[in-house]
Amino acid sequence: MLWKKNLYVLCLTQFLVMSAMQLIMPFLPFYIEKLGVTEPGAVTVWTGIIASANFLASAIMSPVWGNMTERLGCKIMVLRSLVALAVFAVFLSLAQNVYQFTAVRALMGAFSGFNAAAIALVAVNTPEQHLGYALGLLQTAQVAGTITGPLFGGLIASLYGYHPVFYLITLINALAAVMVYSLIRESFGPGCTVRDMHNPAEESGSSPGQTPLWVVFVVIFIAQLSVRIVEPMVPVFVKSLYRDERFLSLIAGIIIASTGVANVLGAPVLGRRSDRAGYKLTLVLSLTGAGFLYLAQTLAGSPWQLGILRFFLGFCMAGIFPAANAIVGHLFPKEKRGKAYGIISSATFLGNFAGPLAGGLIAARFSVHAVFPVTGALLLINAVWVVKSLAEPRKIFSPGQEEN
Repeated sequence: MLWKKNLYVLCLTQFLVMSAMQLIMPFLPFYIEKLGVTEPGAVTVWTGIIASANFLASAIMSPVWGNMTERLGCKIMVLRSLVALAVFAVFLSLAQNVYQFTAVRALMGAFSGFNAAAIALVAVNTPEQHLGYALGLLQTAQVAGTITGPLFGGLIASLYGYHPVFYLITLINALAAVMVYSLIRESFGPGCTVRDMHNPAEESGSSPGQTPLWVVFVVIFIAQLSVRIVEPMVPVFVKSLYRDERFLSLIAGIIIASTGVANVLGAPVLGRRSDRAGYKLTLVLSLTGAGFLYLAQTLAGSPWQLGILRFFLGFCMAGIFPAANAIVGHLFPKEKRGKAYGIISSATFLGNFAGPLAGGLIAARFSVHAVFPVTGALLLINAVWVVKSLAEPRKIFSPGQEEN
């Protein structure tokens, strides 16, 4: 089936792109030192600024690219983002100082928008009753790339130096663009009923019984903010539990990776179940489970207890974003989904931008332990928000059109 072929090609593309973009993460602070920043505190600050510049630029531009998707189509926007990533990776290797490097990273974030375009392409070409499964599989590829990229990036940088990594990023994105151009067939088949495009209530998702888009925006922003509050603090928390400096980085790496592994295992399973049991139920249960698991991590007395709790957390987190994105897919006709996912991607990027800043402030003001109950409370509040404000989307496909 066409939609399955498109899905599998996009999952492979997602894996390659996320792996490529994560290649520089293991040596980013060291590369900043090569660019002339030598004071340890300044290196830390610039590392945060570079990451934040990328996310902030992406948040600003995502609605713009989403809007263009309506007129140009999803496939061309995926290709545009891949070409932008390939070109700007070369410019990263040419940066002579940290200011140039930050500017290029910001431009890379502004002109990429790959995740939003890929989600929109899957949502447009996948039958409605398989949307949760498809988006869950796409998230699996994304998380798998996030785990794999740093491993190979550190290895390549250690063997060949930093600059070959940037060229490899260009090569991988160029290969991904060729794959998408050659193998993806964009289709607006009769898989759903196209609603009145001139009805403002429909375009906002606020038709009777449906949920406004801004409600889902808040859900995704709080969820991503919560994840990013804790992530940078995990190694610091591990250090408070494990005193042997020799294996500290290894233990912290295993604990962080355990969340990603569980996410990879859980996303397709929960995505498929959400198609059957309902997206709202999956979202509420996943948020609630993640909230309580964050609260439990405050009580962890050893790295192994923390690792087990983080593994189960990953499984819960695997149900949040595919279910929320599937809800967005059901709120809009296919022709409007690109714009909707562009707006929703801004929520993700804003969470990525604000989370580390909030986590650092909380840890500095109180303690590193404080980030866990704060995050748990945010996710539980988010679950209540979903129960109160979000309606289970109506199915908009007809029985005779299920396997388009």
